[in-house]
Amino acid sequence: MSRRELVELSGILRGAGREASCILRATKVSLPGSGAVAYTNYSMKAVSEALPDGDYELIVNGDAIRLVLSNGHWLAQAA
Repeated sequence: MSRRELVELSGILRGAGREASCILRATKVSLPGSGAVAYTNYSMKAVSEALPDGDYELIVNGDAIRLVLSNGHWLAQAA
């Protein structure tokens, strides 16, 4: 059975000619005894500076995730 826990992760946002650090909340899912870990259900907790609306790349745990900032809301962008 998998184990789930809420965690906070540090990330980097890049886009609109800017780079900012951020803190995310996520669900860490692990399989006891296997060492396998995955993160799901990301949500933005804080960003180091105000950013303009636009397309961004979030780098977290070595993964790159495409996001859009629109009217203060972070949305996943289709791959």
